[in-house]
Amino acid sequence: GGLGSRGDLGYAYAASGDRASAMRVLRELEAGTGGYTPAGAIAWVHMGLGDRDHAFQWFDKAVTENYQWLNYVRIWRVFDPLRQDPRIQQLERKLRLDGAR
Repeated sequence: GGLGSRGDLGYAYAASGDRASAMRVLRELEAGTGGYTPAGAIAWVHMGLGDRDHAFQWFDKAVTENYQWLNYVRIWRVFDPLRQDPRIQQLERKLRLDGAR
């Protein structure tokens, strides 16, 4: 529940091609309408919209919030559009998913 799940909704709108609805949800999330918004929820909508720059900015913030879905960045296909971007390795290092200790 809450605003975190609104990020899922915004992503779904974006992925299905309903950009206007995705942008509406994104504005709500960024405004914090209804309370605290996890950075990962905002990143999720940006990723769905294909806005990698903003997605990575918000995912960086999500690392400090221990956003649980980032633990699956290496295996979830939903992250595939980010794989060719060198920032994905930086994100994995921040999450310690690169094998470094």
